Amino acid sequence: MQKTKMQKQKENAFGEFLDVTFQLSEEELQAIHGLIPMTQELFNRCAGKCEEIGGVRQLEELIREFPELYRVYRGGGSSVD
Repeated sequence: MQKTKMQKQKENAFGEFLDVTFQLSEEELQAIHGLIPMTQELFNRCAGKCEEIGGVRQLEELIREFPELYRVYRGGGSSVD
């Protein structure tokens, strides 16, 4: 039986979730989930790892949640951290 496009997308999303989960440290995961404050240093580490492993969905979520930290990460501003 051939997989549908939706099934493939779900599998890819789950695989990406696992990749990100296993690559990030406990501290980084806590910051992503709002259990500790997301600092510029943590954001930089999370975003860098997401880029390295192809964690596009997680990177997009980080950018949406922390646009000011993303601007600094990309060199477009200064951090107040």
